[in-house]
Amino acid sequence: MKYMEDIGKKVADAVRYFRDNRATLTRHGPLEVLDWRRPDTVVCSVRIVFDIGYPNAAYITGDLGEAIIRPTCKASLASMASCFTRRGENGDLEVNCGYFMEKIATASDRYEWSREDFVEDFKGRCAECGLTPPEDFLDELDDYLSPVEFFDDKPPVISVDVQRDLEEMDRDYWEWIYDCGKRVSSRVIAWLVALRLAAEQLEVL
Repeated sequence: MKYMEDIGKKVADAVRYFRDNRATLTRHGPLEVLDWRRPDTVVCSVRIVFDIGYPNAAYITGDLGEAIIRPTCKASLASMASCFTRRGENGDLEVNCGYFMEKIATASDRYEWSREDFVEDFKGRCAECGLTPPEDFLDELDDYLSPVEFFDDKPPVISVDVQRDLEEMDRDYWEWIYDCGKRVSSRVIAWLVALRLAAEQLEVL
């Protein structure tokens, strides 16, 4: 539930973020070039080059990072917007970010982490799997996590002392601990929202 709520919030945030953007689509042989930006500025800009020839790929650049996408559908604005996004029954924009993530060959940031989400996911994992944390671990989680370093776009760095405590609880903790607090990056959601809004604005769907 938390995952889907997070995606929904990021979609809504991106829709608001792009409310003044305008789309321009030009064609150059096997290439389509989408410029999605606020008029007369590079703020909120996304450029996507769709190569519908070989190797059938899309290249994202601009104010929101860079990525290379290798979709299984045709690498065009219309096809990718249809493949990775849709409108729900209530008209809300929905994105298939899981499938999209599988098609990313490389990108600036695919995920982000936060301490708050880490704590929530950690507690959920313990409850779900019947794991028993070391004594006072959950009550004093902030103290235990104080040496754990969090970076927006990288997994947390966990100290040796915390690792020892985790190993007492689950010797295979390393298989799941770095997924705690892990969320799809806001920029990935923004790329998908840009695809859909641009396609709708240009009426190519």
